[in-house]
Amino acid sequence: MGNMIASVGQDSIEAVGEGGLVQVKASKMGYQIVQDFYTQMSIEDRVWQITAGTIATPLAADVVVTDTKCDVALDPAVGYVVLPVFEQIAIAVGTGATINTVRTLSSVGVSTTGTAFIPLPCNTGGAACVSTSRVAAAGGCVVAAELVTTTRQHHMWACPAAVAATPGIVEWIPRCPPVIKSGSCLYVQLAATGAGFTYYGHLDFIELPLTAVS
Repeated sequence: MGNMIASVGQDSIEAVGEGGLVQVKASKMGYQIVQDFYTQMSIEDRVWQITAGTIATPLAADVVVTDTKCDVALDPAVGYVVLPVFEQIAIAVGTGATINTVRTLSSVGVSTTGTAFIPLPCNTGGAACVSTSRVAAAGGCVVAAELVTTTRQHHMWACPAAVAATPGIVEWIPRCPPVIKSGSCLYVQLAATGAGFTYYGHLDFIELPLTAVS
């Protein structure tokens, strides 16, 4: 078996042109330096974020989860796929309602209604995202009907007890991120019975050319 020899690159950062050959990098102690996938995607300008509401102006969740309605929708562009990697929802003010719910799903068919939102590059000053998204309070985005034959459930959170004025955090870090292709839609439903809680949050996702995963 051959030996692998790495070049120490701790004090300097090498920048090699596209398609160029580069030596394997190691620390001064001889440990190979390996970049994790998510950090590399961010460095390559392939990670974007959808923001819903702010701490100053939170959005209101829907009153009761309603089929075909959601607050956040992401539609991959033709020739591209998206992989959700992190979702965080902060409940700003509870209403005392019961069955507070956050659901993240994907279905065949794109969203058709809702305020257009341009995803923000996580690489500050990075390129624009090709895929499109929508954000609208109280279930203001419209998506395809939920069916067991076409809808995938990715993350579910429900609190059956009344949530009063106590803020809370709901997070989703997928172990195996779903690969959403064009012609499908990833969406998030937020709702409660009686009165919708207010919230702000974000959804981070990776966008890749379809040829990179198929």
